[in-house]
Amino acid sequence: MFFALDVAFLLSMAGMPFVADSLGQAIIDVLPGWISIPLIEALHEWAKILLIVGVVALFLIDGAATGALAASRRRTPTVLGVGLLPWVAAFVLARIFSPQRIEPVTSLIDAAVGVAVFLAALAFILPSALDRSSETEPASPSRRRALLGTAAIAAAIAIVSLPLSRIAAVGSGGLGNIAMAARRLRSRADIPAPDPAVDALPGITPRITTNENHYVVDTTLVKPRVLIDEWRLEIKGLVQSPFSLTYDQLLDLDAVEQIHTLECISNYVGGDLISTALWTGVPLRDLLDRAQVKTGAYDVAFTSVDGYTDSIPIAKAMEDRTLVAYLMNGKTVPQDHGYPARMLVPNIYGMKNVKWIRTIEVVNYDFIGYWQQQGWSDSANINTNARIDLPGRNARWTGGTIPVAGIAFAGARGISKVELSSDGGKSWGQATLEAAMGPLSWRRWSYEWTPNGAGTTKLIVRATDGSGNAETPIARSPYPDGSTGYDSVDVTVQRG
Repeated sequence: MFFALDVAFLLSMAGMPFVADSLGQAIIDVLPGWISIPLIEALHEWAKILLIVGVVALFLIDGAATGALAASRRRTPTVLGVGLLPWVAAFVLARIFSPQRIEPVTSLIDAAVGVAVFLAALAFILPSALDRSSETEPASPSRRRALLGTAAIAAAIAIVSLPLSRIAAVGSGGLGNIAMAARRLRSRADIPAPDPAVDALPGITPRITTNENHYVVDTTLVKPRVLIDEWRLEIKGLVQSPFSLTYDQLLDLDAVEQIHTLECISNYVGGDLISTALWTGVPLRDLLDRAQVKTGAYDVAFTSVDGYTDSIPIAKAMEDRTLVAYLMNGKTVPQDHGYPARMLVPNIYGMKNVKWIRTIEVVNYDFIGYWQQQGWSDSANINTNARIDLPGRNARWTGGTIPVAGIAFAGARGISKVELSSDGGKSWGQATLEAAMGPLSWRRWSYEWTPNGAGTTKLIVRATDGSGNAETPIARSPYPDGSTGYDSVDVTVQRG
């Protein structure tokens, strides 16, 4: 079974959903919110990893059970039924519960190849297993023939499905992250130079996150692989003139650049689910103006290629900094981040910045998206937050000061002040702020801290947004409106 999973995984490199991912995705989509949300809260990014480990373990347990049955005197149909069970379940359950996320033909091929490899391998090792057992009967030729015959049928299914799968097209259709310049750039982002002193601090967060290091959170185990020649962006709903755009037509529209920080609503205080990039895209307002929104519009609903949904109010959609983005740091948006295009919405947590965007629909009601159905915030406004990047848990002190630095973010409200306390919040010292890269970006801050001596000290940071509202000290977990509270770190100061 391990060998069969290995082959199925290698096959998934050609653009097919790995069979364990297919089953895992079905489990994700069928789980109710009262189960999935506590698991996400408890496990964070480990939730998906442990799910796949669990699914693979189920396959291996089934393999052991099938082997035990094959080496016993159980009827051959029972052996075949148990052996086929996880492979068939992965395909069928994905078709039932995740039809938009798991492509049917390629998932069938991956499962069929896995079945063929598993049963063929079992047929070849069965005689040896029987010879080593306590049974005196020789290996059953009919059982071997049944295993090999079923394996041949599975292989035939994979081969017959191959021409329908367009694997070559999917694999070579372009997954983004390719250097490209905007064809018609209306405005360029004016980014101030970084502070060299802040840049030189060991452990400080880079001002702009590389595409490879940008955080990734989504609801799918199998990333959509878009055929760019077939992709269309539809603008429809409560509009006078609905229309659709090809990728090439989208690139031909006037575009703008903007520095934009994205933060996940499930980011904990001091967490790393926050990143900043230079994005290029078309203002959503331009598309809606072309479509001519009718009176009575309430929300703009977004649907991704894999069926994920969310929405924003019509007023938010008409803001000039709400974009349909297709470039990220001078490259086509990578597959993990929404290739070929994604939404960027100011002042709102990442879950509403829909990736792999397929349709934009104006509606006259309060549209309830995927995560809102699970109880998460609908407004999802970003809470003011600050993070300490350095020093770490241990700091060498030779006298003088120790640099303390990090980032602060408050969405479109900006950051006006960051303060640090080393006495449990009794007193606060004001940090130095680096120039903001733009109205939607985080700000790096630094502070020269003078310890009272060797020993352990708790450093606490707080931020004030551009409207003058200070970050709340009340600690709250991410569900349902995003985490709040002050970030802190216990630093052990050592002389020398």
